[in-house]
Amino acid sequence: MRVDIKFIMALAAVYLLYVIQGGFIFTSLLIIFASMGAISLIMTISAAASLKSEMKVKKKHFIAGDRGEFYLTISNDSYFFMPFLRAFAGREELDVRSASPRDATQIPFRYDFRKRGIYEFKDITLEIRDAFNIISTRRVFKREEIRVYPKLKSLNPREYVPGFGTLGSSRTALSKEDHYSQRELRRYSPGDSLRKVNWKVSAKYGEIFVKIGESMRSRDHLLLLDMSESVYQLDDDGSHEENLVSYALSVSKDILRRGYEQTFVINGKERKIFEINSGKDFDALMEYMISADSHNRKELGTFLTERTDDFRDRGSLLIFTGALSKSAAIKIADLKSGKNSVTVFTFEVKEGAGIENADIGTVIIGEEG
Repeated sequence: MRVDIKFIMALAAVYLLYVIQGGFIFTSLLIIFASMGAISLIMTISAAASLKSEMKVKKKHFIAGDRGEFYLTISNDSYFFMPFLRAFAGREELDVRSASPRDATQIPFRYDFRKRGIYEFKDITLEIRDAFNIISTRRVFKREEIRVYPKLKSLNPREYVPGFGTLGSSRTALSKEDHYSQRELRRYSPGDSLRKVNWKVSAKYGEIFVKIGESMRSRDHLLLLDMSESVYQLDDDGSHEENLVSYALSVSKDILRRGYEQTFVINGKERKIFEINSGKDFDALMEYMISADSHNRKELGTFLTERTDDFRDRGSLLIFTGALSKSAAIKIADLKSGKNSVTVFTFEVKEGAGIENADIGTVIIGEEG
């Protein structure tokens, strides 16, 4: 609660004159000023106790690029007229309203959701002032959390035919027979699922061995989204990253719509794998991507080197990255064979990458996708 400094100075001056000079005029002024202060205090305390504020949202589901429309609803349950109610978003003043006794008023509020993410509106406040503008107090609105999902694009299927479709499926048929075979083993790496461990072989040799092909090779189509810092550093506001995520999810959604199962792998802060064969699986991926960002220091080439066995011989391999480096291009070329189809989606191919000689499809993503 704050008291206007000018009123305090005026009250102090009147009181001083009352003590020094006395008389009817200064006595009356002192009574008037003291009464105004008392009335302001009673009105402000009453309003603070009886005013109810709530932020209402027209819809709960937003996607990146949406403009959210909100209403700050203020209910005055007291018997006093409140002439000055000011709503703030941080330091920005939204609107000034008055509230009649036993009535409610609404303040419209808009916000542009430029990127996906979880938006917490916790700095929306309401300032209450009395009729004399002497005393003010602030009320904080109930915190509202809004989840903003990645935007899906309308894609031209020809853009990713090299990594998907009849050609990819027919080539994969040559190697599908061994997709569920457990004859190939490798030593355990941090991050591997314990469900992939071959316990008999591990017990025999005293080391942990895992089965190749059980998890990530259980789907013919594999999408790899690179969320390394190299993507994040492309631009300060993260629009490239947002566009890349949108593109990858749009392709994933289209593959699912066509009735194909897929594995969606994310090179992020933690290696995440989503097996997608239903709309529910895709929704789980969308939920995860709300807060997933590219603050990961593992470059794509390093990630592919560590996980080569998981990506090799996939019938359809689609890779989404910010800028294709030479080291990443070399590893991707190593994954290419006559039995599969590989497509790279990127904003740029760095000089010397040499990917054009590896029979690998390349889609250059523009600013608008």
